[in-house]
Amino acid sequence: LARALEGSSVLEVLRVERCGLREETARHLGNMLQTNTTLRVLGLGRNGLGDRGIFALAPALGRNKVLQELDLSSNNIGTEGAKVLEETLQKLNNNLKCMFVTGNKLRQDIIDHLHNLAASHRSRHKPRGNYSA
Repeated sequence: LARALEGSSVLEVLRVERCGLREETARHLGNMLQTNTTLRVLGLGRNGLGDRGIFALAPALGRNKVLQELDLSSNNIGTEGAKVLEETLQKLNNNLKCMFVTGNKLRQDIIDHLHNLAASHRSRHKPRGNYSA
């Protein structure tokens, strides 16, 4: 699926939730995100990506300039995966306006910090639609 989407010029929303995705799929999705110029919403909630899946996906998240909403809820992401997400958001991607990370193995203060990072990106742009951190 991810290979087929590489270079897609029409897909704006992709939701692959509750599909049992793992690290290898995250790597393929990451490759797609590096070249895709239209995907605004990526829903990966309720899979099993874990920290290793986030490690595979994060570099592409930083390079992608159009992604605005990312759902990583209920993916068994722990502290190490959250650190990688935080570093990615701080250094690279400044279009991401909304990220969902609830239902993972994260303390509330980490969730709040990630949401605040997404909110800081959102404040750099004119609000469009209903985005919430």
